Amino acid sequence: MTGTLPTIFDWLQTMQPLRGAPTLYALALLGFIILVLQEWRLTLFAMLAHYLLTGLLFADVLLPHLAFVKLLTGLFVCLMLYLTARRVQQMSATTAGQPGLRLRAAPHLRRWLPANTWAWRTLAALLVALLAIWLGQQPAFFLPGIREPLAHVNGAVFLLMGVGLLQMTLGRDTWQMSIGFFCALTGFELFYNQLEQSVGVLAAQAAITLAAALAVSYLAQAHCHWQKTHGGDGKAAQSAMPDPQMEE
Repeated sequence: MTGTLPTIFDWLQTMQPLRGAPTLYALALLGFIILVLQEWRLTLFAMLAHYLLTGLLFADVLLPHLAFVKLLTGLFVCLMLYLTARRVQQMSATTAGQPGLRLRAAPHLRRWLPANTWAWRTLAALLVALLAIWLGQQPAFFLPGIREPLAHVNGAVFLLMGVGLLQMTLGRDTWQMSIGFFCALTGFELFYNQLEQSVGVLAAQAAITLAAALAVSYLAQAHCHWQKTHGGDGKAAQSAMPDPQMEE
C-alpha cells in the first residue's frame, strides 16, 4: 500500500485542474453524450471517463486510497460492459447477419414513452444538466453531510441520479439501460459515502456494483438468445426445418 499511495497522489495532482466545478461540468457533458448518442462504443467511452471523473469526486469525500478503490471498481465495470457488448454483437451477427447490438426494449413499454428521438433526448439531457447544476448550488437543497465547499459534489449527486434515471427510461436495450443504472448507483454511493466512510461499507458497495455488472452481462446475453429462439415479435419461431446445430 505504501508504494501505491504515491501513485494515487500523483494521479490526483495531475488531475488537479479538473477538480471541483470543472468535474461537474465535464460530467454534464458526458451525460449528454450518453443520453443523446446512444451508440455503445461512445457510451462505453463516456462511462470510462465518467468513472475517472467520479474518482476525483470520491477523493473529495474519502481518503485517497479508498477513492482509488472506487476508481478500480468502475474500471472493472467498464471492462465487463465491453466484453458483454462484444459478445452480444457476435450473437447478433450470427442471428441477423449484421453487426451491432440488436437488443430492443419491450414493445409494450414504448406506448407509455414519448417519441424516443435525438431531439427529445437532447432536450431532456439539457434540462437535467441545468436543473442539477442549479440545485447543487442552492443551500436549501444541500444533501445531508454536504456543505458549501462541496457544492460541486451536491450537484454531481443530482446530475448522476437524474442522468441515470433518464437513461434507464430512454435506453433502447438492456445494455443501454444498464448504463443508466450504474450512473444512478454512482450518484447514490457518492451521497452515502458522505455519511458512512467505513471500509466495510465500501467493500459492500464494490461487491454490489460488480455483482450488478455480472447480472447485466447475463441478462443482455440471455435476452439476445431469447430473441434468437423466439423471433423479434416475441412469438415462438415456427419452422418445419430442423435446427442445423442440433443435427451437428
